[in-house]
Formats: sequence, C-alpha cells, structure tokens
Amino acid sequence: MSGVSQLVAEALRAWEAGNADAVAASVGGISQMLGSRDCRVRSAAVEGLSALSQQIPSALVGLLPRVVELVEDQDSDVRWHAARVLADIGTSSPEIATSVVPALVAYRKDVGARNRSSLPASTSVVLPIALFLFGLIVGGYVHSEAARREQAGLGVRVSPEAAAALRLVDGLRDPDGAKRCLAARTYAQLGAAEIAVPVLTECLDDPSANTRREAARTLVSLGEAAAPAVPALTERLEDPDLATRVLAAQALGRVGASAADVLAGLVGCLRDSDSVLRGAAAKALGDIGQASPEVIAALTSLCHDSSPAVRGIAAQSLGMLGDKGTAIATLTELVNAEDPVIRLNAARTLVELGEGEAAVPALTELAQSNETMVREAARETLRRARPG
Repeated sequence: MSGVSQLVAEALRAWEAGNADAVAASVGGISQMLGSRDCRVRSAAVEGLSALSQQIPSALVGLLPRVVELVEDQDSDVRWHAARVLADIGTSSPEIATSVVPALVAYRKDVGARNRSSLPASTSVVLPIALFLFGLIVGGYVHSEAARREQAGLGVRVSPEAAAALRLVDGLRDPDGAKRCLAARTYAQLGAAEIAVPVLTECLDDPSANTRREAARTLVSLGEAAAPAVPALTERLEDPDLATRVLAAQALGRVGASAADVLAGLVGCLRDSDSVLRGAAAKALGDIGQASPEVIAALTSLCHDSSPAVRGIAAQSLGMLGDKGTAIATLTELVNAEDPVIRLNAARTLVELGEGEAAVPALTELAQSNETMVREAARETLRRARPG
C-alpha cells in the first residue's frame, strides 16, 4: 500500500537526517496499521516494518511486543514478515534477541507438533528464522565480536542442536520457488550449505528469472561449498537472464570448477555482447587457474576488447595463469587509461606481477586524486611498489 511505502521512505530519510522524532512518527504511523482487521493492511504494515528492520532495527525495538504477537497472526504473510522483523531486530544485541527467541522457538515447536499438511505452505518458511535467532543465542553470542566476524555468512555459530533442528524444517519444500530460495539462503547463512545447495540447485531451473538470479547469488556467497551445483551453474551460463549468467560465471570461479565443459562455457561467455559478462567470465577463468591453450588464446584475444575494464581483467587472469608477457604489455597500456579506477587496477596488477616500476608514474599521479578511495588505494599500492 502506498501509505506504508511513503511512511517507510519518510522514516529512512529522517534516520539519515538524524531526526529521531520524525522516525518515531513514521514508525508510529505504520504501527497503528498493525491492529487493522484487514489482513491486507496488517500484511502491508508488517512488510513495511520488515523493510525498516533491515536498515534501522534499533528504531523498532519499542514494537517488539506487538510484532511477537503477529508471529501467530492468522495470515501467513503477516507471520512471515513478523519473523523477518524479529530476526533483524534480534540480531542487533544479545539482550534483545534473548527476549524474542522464546516466542519463535515456542512457535517452531507448536508447528512441529501439528499436522503441517493442514497449514499454509508458507508457514514453514518462518521456522529457519526462529532457528537463526536460536543459533545466535546458543552459540554466536558466547564468542567475541572478532570471533563471530570470522564465521561464514552472517557470522553465526550454530550449535549442534540448532543445526540438527534445521533438518526438520520443511520450508524448503514450499511450492513457491521464491520462498524455497529464501529459505535455502537462510540455511546457507547459518552455515548449513549441505542443506542449502541442493535446493538452490533446483531453484536455478525455476521459471522465474528473479528466483534463478537469487539462487545463483547465494551460490556465489558459498564459494567452494557450492561445488555440487557446478553442472547446473554451467547450464546457467546460457540463461536468458543476463544477471543470472554473470552470477553463474562468478560462482563457477569461486568454486574453482575446472571441468572441460565449465571451461568451454566460460570461454564462450568471453564472446558475449555484454562487457559485464565477458569480464566475469575472464575473472572466473583466472580464478580457476587452468592454463589450457584454449583458455590462454581466448584471454589473449580479450586483451584487445573494446572495454578497457575487460582488457584489464583479461590481463590479470593471464598473469595468474602464467602468461606474464601479454599481461604486462596490456596493463602497461591501461595505466594510461582515462578512467582512474581502470588505471589503479592495472597498476595494482602490475605490482602483483612484480612489475612495480612500470606502475610508479601512474600511481604517483593517482596518489594526488580528489577521490578519496582512489587516492588512498594508490598510496598503499605505491608503498608496495617501492617498499624501500
């Protein structure tokens, strides 16, 4: 509903401006809709809170009691968004999480005790969220902040009990592909890749481009753990959706898949009309590290690409594969490119290849850039180029 969308937008603008009173007013307007008898109004309101909870969870802490009640709403969409809100708010501090976990864990047990076939299929998608919070309490918060940051995904350490309980959740069987994909992503974030990957692999064949795209994106985040999905990812290199093709190439590079059909598919992508896909495929080939004659020839040809960015990626991959001659020649040209980011990346790669002196003039100039990120990165690379 447009009213909710407007209030969400106003709350975010107020938050950015540091206007706490205006944030409270907008959140208050949404909270009034939570008591509506119309499930569509309640659903829109709690969906609005879900959008806010992902960016400003601390602004919603006062609504916790009401949102906890909505986890047992008669409408499945309301229950789902309420669980999302609690998940986002609960991860903001262990004290808050402790206060909401009992409600979600009790809800999980209640659903498990009933005949799930009599419930809306989307109900079960809420359960991974309960276990997500449960995992935070039983494992994540007993470790230091630094230790938790070292964990994969969201930095959550899941107890053996929580991991075992995840297997009992049937949200991954939801008939809606988008909801299956979302549930699988939650498993992936919890570190349960062996559960998530098979479902994400199935989602790569979903009729919806959005679902295929999100499945591929999650597989990228899993890195080598996504290895069982390699055949399906290879097929997605020919997906009609460009973003899915790009993500499939990235995922294959992260996995390090070196099968002949994978390499052939990526080499084929180097001839695509889209420069983003050509660049993603070139990087994947460098990451995989198989210096076959076909790969070297294709990357060498790509060093003459119309896109300077693609030429830089191709040269970097050639350098990784051992063909430093072509790589250095291409990169030496690119350090004089017009785009400062392309120049910086080319200079960085030259330094990595042991040709720091060739990069010094460009880095010296970039170290005076008006763009803070470019300037600081150039100065750091310059120190590595001239360690003495």
